[in-house]
Amino acid sequence: MLFGKNIGLIDLVEKLFKNRIILFGSAAMISALTLICIFTPEVLFLKKWADYTVQIMLSFLLLGIFFLAINNRILMYISFFSCCLLCLFLKSSSYENIRLALDTQQPEISIVHINTSNFKEDFMLSINQLSKKDADIISFQEVNPYWNKILKEQLNKTYPHFIELTRIDPYGMIVFSKHDINRSDTIFHENIPTLHLTIDIEGEELMDLFCIPSIPPVSKNHYEKMKAHLSNTARYITRTYQPTLSFGDLNLVSWSNEIRSFRSQAGLNDSRRSISSISEESNFSFFRVPVDHIFFSDELECTKFVDIFQADETHLGIFGTYQFKNKDKYGQILE
Repeated sequence: MLFGKNIGLIDLVEKLFKNRIILFGSAAMISALTLICIFTPEVLFLKKWADYTVQIMLSFLLLGIFFLAINNRILMYISFFSCCLLCLFLKSSSYENIRLALDTQQPEISIVHINTSNFKEDFMLSINQLSKKDADIISFQEVNPYWNKILKEQLNKTYPHFIELTRIDPYGMIVFSKHDINRSDTIFHENIPTLHLTIDIEGEELMDLFCIPSIPPVSKNHYEKMKAHLSNTARYITRTYQPTLSFGDLNLVSWSNEIRSFRSQAGLNDSRRSISSISEESNFSFFRVPVDHIFFSDELECTKFVDIFQADETHLGIFGTYQFKNKDKYGQILE
């Protein structure tokens, strides 16, 4: 009896989606949502929707399987095709190489980036966790006078070099380095700063670092300001001659119009190979939208990139390792 009821329900669903209005309406909705994710209009609500392109892509995959089960070929093809389009779109917005680069014994640098707003009440455990990473560079955002004092007390011995920009608004930053800092300056765009510093790695190579802060965009105006800020920073990056790392908690996903435009203007690569957060402990956070990034120039290769999670499995920051590409005796980069 129960089996018969299930068969009747399936028949009812099949007939429902064969209705011309529901059929073409469903097809139009799937197609429209796909186009919104790829060609996101400058509308706040739609931009927020596009942040969840990964989840939308997988929803289309499940829908395709569902329509296969009820023998609706039209909606099945549209769902699977939309899933493929979004998959290709997301891949084009991430690290181009499927595999990370192999260690070639070239000079390398490791970096940790953290937003202090991610710290919990037992923040000392998190700071100790970061120290164990033994990174060459540790960058912090949203650094106010309180955090500035604590961080310097805890990290000064291991990281003798640092550049700070302490503010009472969310744009405060401090960057600690084990390497000598040759020079530093602050780039402003409408009172939004970007820290720029040049470090000397093992007395052999110079590298430019750009620490870019941001606040969560809550209006169309915020998105426009952030895009202008990133564009201004990109102009400075293109004027540098050294290999470059740019990093920050940008509150924007890798596939957003703003990030894609910034990377194109600055000529930088994204460190993320995955469209979700993965840690060294293999913690998988599917529903978290990754908004903190490390970008690198073509002179470098990414050998490692992971998200850092705290003891309660909440996100803390990101960690990446980068090496210089092989060069021949004339200084030309070998592919």
